[in-house]
Amino acid sequence: LADLATNGSATLQPWGRVEGKLVLDSQPAANARVVADNQTARYDDAGRRFSFLSCRLEAKTDSAGRFTFDKVPPGQCRIARLVAAVREASVFANSHETSVVVNAGAATQVTLGGGGRPITGTVVLPDATGSIDWETVSVALRLKTGLEPGPRPKRGDYSSIEAYIAASERFFEASRSQQYYGALCDSHGSFRLQDIPSGTYELAINVRRSNANSVSTDRW
Repeated sequence: LADLATNGSATLQPWGRVEGKLVLDSQPAANARVVADNQTARYDDAGRRFSFLSCRLEAKTDSAGRFTFDKVPPGQCRIARLVAAVREASVFANSHETSVVVNAGAATQVTLGGGGRPITGTVVLPDATGSIDWETVSVALRLKTGLEPGPRPKRGDYSSIEAYIAASERFFEASRSQQYYGALCDSHGSFRLQDIPSGTYELAINVRRSNANSVSTDRW
């Protein structure tokens, strides 16, 4: 923006590149889906934060668990394994999310997994009314490190826009550092989370219920 204001011209930067490997249960994960999410945020004159540009890319791992994203916008980027439901394309879970910095014209290396053990379980909801489509139920683990971002800052709590923006940037930086692992249940409500490092986690279960004559779903 500074060059554009001064010279009236803009020079495009080259794409960045992400090269990585997915390892699950001590083995390279072949033919797995991996996604790269890149979001650029801005603040308006009132201090409101909005997404200025979003980019979501997808790749598949080869027989050695390797994946590549050739054209990635420079900046912060989250790389994750994507686990999707067989019958519902809109139902998925991200796992092993890792935040990386992509530089223009350079390759960034990342490894997902490779340092943990599997966790298995079964979801039991004795008080649920109606049938449950278990294959759309997602399970998520969040690693508790004591460095949780806390509540998102509110503009009214800060005397200036600059102080609010600085607090917001600290909040989102802490959010990017959070570690998540996810999976979907099978038809009986059982799940298997792969390659989970040791630590203390918060477990979340998301159950969707379809409503008749509705285009949306409820969450239990």
